Amino acid sequence: MSSIMLSSNANSAMIQTVSASDSMKNPNIYSTETVFPAHALTWVKCDSSSGSIDDGAQLNFQLQKYGIISQMLLVYEKEFGTAAQAVLPAGDVFRTIRQVELLASSKTVSILTAEDLMAQFSDCSQSEFNVVKSTALQARTAAGTTTTGGKRHRFVVPLCFPQFEMINCQLDSSFLEPLQVRITWNTIKSSGATYATVGMPVCQLKMRYKNYSEQDTAAMISANYSAPQLNQLSARFYDEAKKTVSIAATGSDNTVQKTDIDLKNTECVESFYVILKKKQATSAAGDFACHPISLLKFTGSGQEICELDETDLQYARLGMDGWSEQVDIETSASGVLLAKIGKIQLGLNTKQKATNSLSLREVNAPRIEVQWNHAASGTNVVEYEITVVQKVLAVFATSSATGRYSLALAN
Repeated sequence: MSSIMLSSNANSAMIQTVSASDSMKNPNIYSTETVFPAHALTWVKCDSSSGSIDDGAQLNFQLQKYGIISQMLLVYEKEFGTAAQAVLPAGDVFRTIRQVELLASSKTVSILTAEDLMAQFSDCSQSEFNVVKSTALQARTAAGTTTTGGKRHRFVVPLCFPQFEMINCQLDSSFLEPLQVRITWNTIKSSGATYATVGMPVCQLKMRYKNYSEQDTAAMISANYSAPQLNQLSARFYDEAKKTVSIAATGSDNTVQKTDIDLKNTECVESFYVILKKKQATSAAGDFACHPISLLKFTGSGQEICELDETDLQYARLGMDGWSEQVDIETSASGVLLAKIGKIQLGLNTKQKATNSLSLREVNAPRIEVQWNHAASGTNVVEYEITVVQKVLAVFATSSATGRYSLALAN
């Protein structure tokens, strides 16, 4: 059988051409792929250094200088007085957290807002999202851990700043000047109808550090900091100002609504995320449940750049292999519905490299038109909130002399 196949292939112009190319490689010729140096891992609990946990308050964490930060998790527990108060809808984390800031020497270098977290989670693969869903997003019932005088629910939220998405941009806390994380709270209350006051008996960061041997560390520092300054290309998030659209009471279903969002940012954008949220007076879950978008139109300098309807948006997340990914990232019928976030992707759906960007500085009057279907609202006025989140390129600089880490270039 093998002789028949080999003889046939020997007379194939295609196979002979491919075999003669420089790209041909026999996989059975042994070669060692890229091997990382052996290193030590340390998991550290970081308690807050100042601030408080309250509605609109801020809580600060001083990060330990234990090595290269490869993972950062926010862990907190909500405690309720009664079991009835311990029922939380899916996505309560987006009501609890307003934003998380990464600071270097007390200066903000990167921010993750609640909408940024929603955009990040919507870009996860199914396996990545399953972890986030089970630990941070899914609805909570009264079956939480019983405590003295009430119930507790535990939340673990990954704080994956864009620097952590690329392994060679992860922060070396031992070399850099002191790093801090600041959490700005939104509502430290139940997201149910009762809005019962709760406490947070546990709130800390769990950090994963890695350390190389002295020899490997010396080689890394020599390679990275031989010049006066190390510049690293990464990304950060920028949120346009929220826009609220009020719609009067209507008796007919599926009336088409639309509004324009003028883009004020002038940076180099990799992707736009359009988050449409329908506010509901009877349910707190409506404050962070995404509403389906029927059409997105992106225009600039008097020209239409793209128009994506609800079907096109399902193919927006184009990968490196030419296929799009639209994973099942719903949490419940009335929950977060992150799959409803509309994305205008200018490059490819990969976190490992910059595949394309658009400089908005040279585009005249860039604008995104958002259309959606509005269901009958009876006698109630309905409000929709639209947020455009942009993932933009950014260059971060590290001073070789002092370890100062800062945002060096954002267009």
